[in-house]
Amino acid sequence: MPRPDAKVKSGQSQVLVGRWPPANRGHSVRLYSIMQNLSWPKSYVGRIFLLCFVGTHIPLLGLVALVLLNHGAGQPDLYWTLGVALAGTLVATGFTFYAMGCMLQPVVKTTAALDQYVGHGVKPDLPVVYADEAGRLMASVQSTVLKLGSAIEELTLISITDPLTGARNRRWLNEIGIPDYERRRAGGSPFSLLTVDLDNFKAINDTHGHATGDQVLMAVADAILTSTRAGDHVVRTGGDEFCVLLPATDRQGVRDVAERIRSSIAGASEITSPDYQVTISIGGATARDAQCSFTDLYRQADANLYKAKNNGRDNAVTA
Repeated sequence: MPRPDAKVKSGQSQVLVGRWPPANRGHSVRLYSIMQNLSWPKSYVGRIFLLCFVGTHIPLLGLVALVLLNHGAGQPDLYWTLGVALAGTLVATGFTFYAMGCMLQPVVKTTAALDQYVGHGVKPDLPVVYADEAGRLMASVQSTVLKLGSAIEELTLISITDPLTGARNRRWLNEIGIPDYERRRAGGSPFSLLTVDLDNFKAINDTHGHATGDQVLMAVADAILTSTRAGDHVVRTGGDEFCVLLPATDRQGVRDVAERIRSSIAGASEITSPDYQVTISIGGATARDAQCSFTDLYRQADANLYKAKNNGRDNAVTA
């Protein structure tokens, strides 16, 4: 195992492992490291104040001790002079502590903003108008975190979206859709589900090729998305299989949505070709009570989907 300060070569580059980069090593870093080992004060700001106190009071106390030793006691004027010096030092120290606290606010606020972002996802709102080192620190953190947040949101959206159809995928269903269903059912809100399957899709793929099949899937997904409300969720669960989560939807509502989706696809000229006709079969179910799990609801909808297939396809069964 290499030493903590060993250099690791990769091509022409060298990486220093386990220590500060050479340009940053020195007395300032050593003092910082020593201050980190103090048992009190614990905070960064407190340690800054301790350094200010030591830097201003140790020389003064040494001066007082020297004067007293050299001139002895019983000199009122000397005591008066030392008292004024001590009082002035205390006042100046108080102002120094206040000023240092203000000057350290960029570090304090930046640290708090990062903690809020990491712990709770709250985006920072730091000022970006200052040009000194502390100001650039705040501006850099603000810009970096916002860019990072946007990238994370984009990657999250990609990870829960089916790349072909634009519908949600199984990951979204497992991580977001099902937990949302469980929360709503625990609160007593009605919830319905549709399972959708293309009729004879394999024949389209086999006869006309997978490119045509992909076009059909995209068109069907667009038709389903167009036929649902803003709060509904369309999920591609398999090759030609979809499900639609319908929050706050009762039995009559699920029938209406199912028929609207079925008829929109059956009558869409952009989906149907002279060589084939695209239809879908739909099964629907409504959660009857808070104890109805998502798996139970899905099984009910899937059983109704097979009934629709057996009824001749291009059919919706939600009873």
